[in-house]
Amino acid sequence: LPKGRRDHFHLVRGDMRDFALARKFDLISCPFNAFQHLYTHDDVVRCLGRVKEHLAPEGVFIFDVLMPDLEYLSRSPLKRFPGVRFKHPRFDAHYTYSEQTAYDPIKQLNQMWLHYDLSETDKTAPPHFCIELSHRVFFPQEIIALLRFSGFSVLQCLGDFDGGPLTGESESMVFMCCLAS
Repeated sequence: LPKGRRDHFHLVRGDMRDFALARKFDLISCPFNAFQHLYTHDDVVRCLGRVKEHLAPEGVFIFDVLMPDLEYLSRSPLKRFPGVRFKHPRFDAHYTYSEQTAYDPIKQLNQMWLHYDLSETDKTAPPHFCIELSHRVFFPQEIIALLRFSGFSVLQCLGDFDGGPLTGESESMVFMCCLAS
């Protein structure tokens, strides 16, 4: 941020299900699909309760989640799907990326294994590493119901960050909410 704006920005690290900052905000955001790391209904309700407590009366809560892709969620968990080749910034070496996923339709959790294989032989970088990541899969009407249950009204539900409409082909769902009156 420019120097003049830095005083207006305060970053707090903590658990989005359990925080108390003793003030209210005009804007609360939960970017980069972070909401998808709320794995249970209780996690979602607790997070939304904290947001509700900290949102100013005319404030806006904005968050995004990935639109469920049923083809992606139905992929075989035994197969790796290829990604791209890229230069890893920390190891200064090229890696080839591939991904495995296993979706649990009851818990609506998608477990992902992101595999990185070194594609150069003359580097001292690790030959392989894997990152595990889980995402809670949310469906549009489910989120709207959770928001209403938790005391929010949906101002807008967009299909991208450019203000496009939410469609079946949208990659993301961007929710703009306020406190219900």
